[in-house]
Amino acid sequence: MEKKLPIPIHSLSLLLFPVMKTIKPIVVFLLLSLSVAAQNDTMIGSPPGYYNSMLFRSGGMVTDSADNIWIAYGKIGLVKYDGTGWTVYDSLNSPLLKNQILSVACNNSGVWAGTDTGLFNFNGSGWMWMNNLNSTLPSDTVSKLYSPGGNNLYLFSTNGFAHYNGIFWQQYNSTNSNLVDNNVQCIFKDVSGLLWIGTSAGLSAFDGSTWQNYTTLNSALPSDNISTISEDGHHHLFIGTYDRGIYFLSDGEFISPKDFTSSYDNFPSSITRILRMSDGTIVYSGYKDWYFKADPIEIQNSNGFFASDTNYLGVIDSHDRIWRLGYRTIPKLWMRDSLSGHPIVPPSSYNDLDINQVRCGMWNDNTFHWEKVGNSRYEVPKGSFRNSVFASALWIGGLDPGNNLHMAAQTYRQSGSDYWPGPLDTVVATIDTATKLLYDSLWKINKWTIDEFITQYNIGNVTNGSYAIPNEIKYWPAHGNGNYSRKLAPFVDLNGDGIYNPLNGDYPEIKGDQMLWWVMNDNFGTHRETDGVALGIEIHSKAYAYSCPAVPDSNEAVNYTTF
Repeated sequence: MEKKLPIPIHSLSLLLFPVMKTIKPIVVFLLLSLSVAAQNDTMIGSPPGYYNSMLFRSGGMVTDSADNIWIAYGKIGLVKYDGTGWTVYDSLNSPLLKNQILSVACNNSGVWAGTDTGLFNFNGSGWMWMNNLNSTLPSDTVSKLYSPGGNNLYLFSTNGFAHYNGIFWQQYNSTNSNLVDNNVQCIFKDVSGLLWIGTSAGLSAFDGSTWQNYTTLNSALPSDNISTISEDGHHHLFIGTYDRGIYFLSDGEFISPKDFTSSYDNFPSSITRILRMSDGTIVYSGYKDWYFKADPIEIQNSNGFFASDTNYLGVIDSHDRIWRLGYRTIPKLWMRDSLSGHPIVPPSSYNDLDINQVRCGMWNDNTFHWEKVGNSRYEVPKGSFRNSVFASALWIGGLDPGNNLHMAAQTYRQSGSDYWPGPLDTVVATIDTATKLLYDSLWKINKWTIDEFITQYNIGNVTNGSYAIPNEIKYWPAHGNGNYSRKLAPFVDLNGDGIYNPLNGDYPEIKGDQMLWWVMNDNFGTHRETDGVALGIEIHSKAYAYSCPAVPDSNEAVNYTTF
């Protein structure tokens, strides 16, 4: 292995020409383990006084704003667990007509219980019963419910779906709309307000007026049998299927995590739940295990996440505690209070430079070209699973006026880290935790996104508001606050006022056809990797590449090069 020497440095440009051969150094650093012991799992139990046979059937589980757990049991009624005890609402002590609860949801109006005798609402003090005689409820059989918040409520079944806005119901099916199929199996509303409807025959997107349908015939959707939908911290839509595993939608394309890591081959083909934690991390389950995802490449098996059998239902509360209901032999409620021990990373601390024939993995803490879990990530050609670089990092060192050595370097992080995300305070050369978290990201942008923005600005659509400014441009980290530098990510200042404002036509200044930008420092904590004294440096980083598929053969190397 080539020895890397520390050198004093002010700026650095790396031009990587991949060697078409995977080199696997046989070193102790490869002994990184992915195994994680189940820990912090608590079996809560089940409502007392009932046999297991009465607890097997459940129509859903949700949390309310107070983190109460509500379970729709199929034989005993609507049940609440408040963290210390159980409350059962049934046909004897409430207006519920039957103990068979088919579905449950929570919103600002309280908890909703779906039955085959209509829909019941409990606001904590009183009940309301809604049926198709006293309301516009489309059916008295309310088999599945979903609420994205507010007063909105959706019910869905094999006859399409209906939306309740707190006043009236509006029904949608393949007869009165462009819904791809009537057999609706899941519904999810994303951060932009777009409604996604998963059916047994494809996926529909509805913005309130127009429809977009995705099937295996008109898109790269791997399966038409959609089981569950959610969204991660990158605003990637994640789609679970009953027969082809999990996929995510990025830039209009359905992408499998297999495109990022071959270890995904062992993951389940049938996905039962996709949930999101407060930091944007995706948690999802098959029938037996739970998995965690903070980036497409960083997907980890829980290795016995719960000491129970088949996973059935799951929810995440406001404290990121994961609640799950057992099935079959042990119909108990379980809770995990911590994810410590799982290799979860912040949702945007990793990204790929992938505009041309190279997929180049980059972290925002001076860890490049590998997954931190033993797998290399400098793939050439892209999609081949052949990696010509195992791992890379900057080593920076220098002598101060007293001839004392200062050192910041990174290898495989067994000991810790010498680099962290974020800029340094320009007065004291340190960074606080809140600022570190704010910059714990890599900003990725394509040239065509900027070109489109320039065109829309020039014709007036940015100024008049008819063009939605892409988040990559709107939230470009051009300036720091307080004592942090006003000159961070580079931008084109159209009016020369020194202030980044896309409404004035400003946009990110990039190199290449795609660029990643991030900022890191060596002075957030103790240098555990080298035990070196910090330099107090702030590094503004760019990684970029060109895509020139039409260039002559003599210049084709640019499509296999990253900068």
